[in-house]
Amino acid sequence: MVTMLKEKVNTHFSFPLRLDMSQYMEKNLMGPDKLKDDDEDDKMQILGEYEDNDSYDYELIGVTVHTGTADGGHYYSFIRDRYLFNDAEVKSFDPSQIAQECFGGEMTSKTYDSVTDKFMDFSFEKTNSAYMLFYERCSPRPEDEKKLDLVEQTIDQPKFNFELTKELEEWIWQDNTQFLQDKNILDHTYFG
Repeated sequence: MVTMLKEKVNTHFSFPLRLDMSQYMEKNLMGPDKLKDDDEDDKMQILGEYEDNDSYDYELIGVTVHTGTADGGHYYSFIRDRYLFNDAEVKSFDPSQIAQECFGGEMTSKTYDSVTDKFMDFSFEKTNSAYMLFYERCSPRPEDEKKLDLVEQTIDQPKFNFELTKELEEWIWQDNTQFLQDKNILDHTYFG
């Protein structure tokens, strides 16, 4: 929207092979006053979620990669079982290469400069970067089961608690509203 041109972002963006989503769960984001105001059934539902041995750890099982520009390109996938699926070609893949293949960023190549009669380093943006990530929920680890004994503490004192000031809440609302307006302005169906 800044340049009014289609542009693919190729900057470096890393992602973890294992992801802990517990800090983003509603029960960990709500303040203690909210939990105390809820009726007993809601508390039991939260307690039940812990007792069901839910895990909030996720393991990366696949990556879809786009190579090319915003106007066109090609998609291929890396699958957890260490395979690269690229159209009719399926071949083994070394998972230690996931950063090189999927994080985008810059790469350096040596090119011969006839003026200086030397090989020079030439840096350019990669055109291949992750387009979509696939994570799968992991079964609870033994140390997670120990946490079940601390359920009441977790309910009374969430790990991540924050309070928005009125000014920050209004700023977020205005920023989201402005984003939606900008999005609609550039949408051809909006004008129809």
